[in-house]
Amino acid sequence: MVRYHSLSVLESSLPECIQPIAWSIGHHHALQQQEDDRTNGCHNVHDTTATTTSDKRVLMAIAHKTLPHYGVQFHPESIGTDHGDTLMRNFRDITVQYWAQQNNKKIKVDVEGEGEKERSCKGGMALPPRAWHSDDGNCDVVYHKLPALLLPIAGSRNTNAKASSSSEALFIELFGDSEDDVGLTFWLDSSATDRGRFSYMGGVKHAGPLWRKISYKINGNSSSSSKVGGGVLREERVTASPSSLDDKMIITESYTTSFFDWLERELSTYRCCISSITAADLPFDFWGGLVGYIGYELKAECGGQLVHATPTQCPDASMFFTDRLVVVDHHRGDVYLVALYEKNDDGGERGVAEQWVRSTTERIHNSFLMVNGQIENGHVPVENLDKNHQIPGGVLSIKMQSSNGHATTGTAVNTGIKAIVNNNSDSTLSSFILRAPKEQYLKNVQSCLDALYAGDSYELCLTTMFSRPHSVPSAWSLYKRLRTLNPAPYAAWLDFQGLRLMCSSPERFLKCARGGMLEAKPIKGTASRHVTDKLADRQAAAALAASEKDRAENLMIVDLLRNDLGRVCDSGSVHVPTLMEVESHATVHQLVSTVRGRRKESVTIPDCLRAAFPGGSMTGAPKIRSMAILDELEKGPRGPYSGCIGFIALNDTFDLNIVIRTAIEYPSDDDGGNDNSRVLQVGAGGAIVVQSDPADEYDEMRLKAAVILQAIQDCDKAGEVDK
Repeated sequence: MVRYHSLSVLESSLPECIQPIAWSIGHHHALQQQEDDRTNGCHNVHDTTATTTSDKRVLMAIAHKTLPHYGVQFHPESIGTDHGDTLMRNFRDITVQYWAQQNNKKIKVDVEGEGEKERSCKGGMALPPRAWHSDDGNCDVVYHKLPALLLPIAGSRNTNAKASSSSEALFIELFGDSEDDVGLTFWLDSSATDRGRFSYMGGVKHAGPLWRKISYKINGNSSSSSKVGGGVLREERVTASPSSLDDKMIITESYTTSFFDWLERELSTYRCCISSITAADLPFDFWGGLVGYIGYELKAECGGQLVHATPTQCPDASMFFTDRLVVVDHHRGDVYLVALYEKNDDGGERGVAEQWVRSTTERIHNSFLMVNGQIENGHVPVENLDKNHQIPGGVLSIKMQSSNGHATTGTAVNTGIKAIVNNNSDSTLSSFILRAPKEQYLKNVQSCLDALYAGDSYELCLTTMFSRPHSVPSAWSLYKRLRTLNPAPYAAWLDFQGLRLMCSSPERFLKCARGGMLEAKPIKGTASRHVTDKLADRQAAAALAASEKDRAENLMIVDLLRNDLGRVCDSGSVHVPTLMEVESHATVHQLVSTVRGRRKESVTIPDCLRAAFPGGSMTGAPKIRSMAILDELEKGPRGPYSGCIGFIALNDTFDLNIVIRTAIEYPSDDDGGNDNSRVLQVGAGGAIVVQSDPADEYDEMRLKAAVILQAIQDCDKAGEVDK
C-alpha cells in the first residue's frame, strides 16, 4: 500500500473500543521501495513483535473490538499500490463471512475474474490508436521533402550537436541572424536531437493568407480572487507576405471570449483533411495551425482562480496561426516544407501554397554549399532535383559561426553553473530582483510544510521569479547561447514583437498523437550533473533514482496526471509505461515518468487541456487547493512560466511542453516614459513534500535557474546587452 504524507491518526487518540491493527514502517515513509519493506512494514495485530510505543511508526489500520468495522488508510488509485485489489477482495470476503455467520448459513459468491493474475502496479492497458483519417476538412496541405539535407557528415563527431547547428543554420537562412530580423517568428526547437526528433519553424516573413497573431488577456485584476469566465482576444493579420517587418500591413480585431471557447471555435472552423497518403508522407504531426504559449494564469478557466494579474504587456496566452512552416527531421536529416491552405472552388489558394513551397525549396537549396555536388555559380535549380527530390551527389557541409566569429561545435559548456549555485552571497544575482529573497523563500517553504502537515495538500510546487529590468541581453543572442549550454527536447523560441520567450524545457506537458493517443511526461526529482567526473555523475544519477523524497514527489504527480487523463480517456486505457526513470541532460539528471491513455471519441482538444492544465508537476496535489495555497505564498503571477509552449494542429493533434528553464522578456509597464524599457524574467522552484528541508529547497530552486543565469552572464560578458 502507499501512504501519502498529510493524514495520520495518533494511537493515543483512539477510544477504548478501537484497536490499532497495522502500521507503516519508519516515519513519513511515502513510498515503500523494497519488497521486504512491504512485508515487514505492516504488522498484524496478533504479531507479538508489534508494539504501540514506537513514535516512528504511523498508524495505517484500525478495527472495532466488537463490531465488524474496519478502517484502512491507503491509496487504491495510486500507481505505487501493488495490492489494492487484494485489499478490496479481503473486505468483500470479511463481509460475506460476517453475514453468513449472522444468518447461520453458507453464502456462495461468484465473482467474475477471480482467477485472474494480480494486476501490474502500472495499471490500465495500452489500447491501440483509432483510425486517423478525415476527408471532410475545409483545409489541406501541400508539401515538399528534401531528403537527408541536414544529415550530419559521415564519420563526424558530435553528430547531435551538428544536427542541432544545422537546424540553427536553416532558421538563420529563412529569418536572419539579428534581433531586427527575427521578429514575429517561432521555432519549436528539439535542440537535444537524441530525444526530440522534429523541429518546426516559421514566421511572418513566410506568412500565407491564413496567418494571424493572437493574444489573450483574462478579465479581472489581482484583487478579484475569483473564477473568471472570459477575457479579451486580439487578432492581428497581414494583407500579404511581407519581405520585412516594416512592409507589413496589420488588420487588428478584438473581441470578448474565453480562451478555450475561442480555441473550440477555431478548431471547428478550420479542419485539415487527413488522407492516408499525406499521413504516410509526413511522419510528424504538425501540418499547420496554432503555435505559441498558454500562461499559468489561465488556470482561472480550468477550475482555479485568478488571484494575480499578469503585466499589461505580457498576455495570458499568445499564439500564431501559421499556414507556412519548415520542419526538420533530426533523425534522418530530412527537411519538409509544408503549406496549409483553405480549399476553394477555383483552386487559387492551393496555387499560392504551391508557389511558396517551390520558391522556398529553391532558396534553401541555393543557400548551402555542397561537397562533390553539382553547383553552378552557387546555384542549384530546383529542376535539377532527381525523381526522389535529391540534390545529385554529395553531402551537405555546414560551418556555423558564433556571435564572436569563432566556429561552434554545439557542445554544452557547463563552466560557471556550479559557481552560481554555490555562491552563498548571491553576488552573481546582483542585477536581478528576486520576488522572494532567500529569507522569504525559506519562510515560504516552511509555510508549505505547515500546509502539508495540516492536511491541506500532499505536495506543493513552490516557485519564485528572478527579474531584471531595463538592462537585458539581446534575446536572440541569449537564445542561441541557451540552446548551446542546455540543449533540450522541448526547447522553443517565440518572438511576438515585444514579448519574447527563450525556452530550454526538458519536460513534456501533454501530447495528443495520431489516433487520439495522449501522453504526459512529468518530471519530479532533479540532481546536478558532474560533467568532468564520470563516477560522481553516475553516483548522482543512482542517488536520484533511489531518493525516497524525489520518488515521493514523482509518485504523487503521476497519480495526479492519471486522474487528469482519466477524465478524458477511455476507461482502463490510462497506463504508465515508464515509472521514475532517470534522464540525463546537459546540466542535470531528472526523474521522469510517462503517463498515456486513449482519448475518448467525444472529447475535444480544449477538453483535454481544461482537464490537465496547468501541468501537475508545477502545481501539486490536489491541484485546485494546492494552487490556492501557492497563490497566497508567491505574491505575484507566474505568467508564461509554468504554462505550456507548443503546437495545436488542425489535424486533431497537439504537443505542448512545460515552460521551465525559460527566460521571458516583455516591455515594462512602468517604463518611466521610456518606450524601450523592458523586463527579463526567469522563474524557478521545486516541489515541497514533508521530507523537504528549506535550505535544500532553496538550493534546488537556484539549480533550476542556473543554466539560464549562466547564459545571461555570457551575454553580459560578450557585451550583447541592450540598455
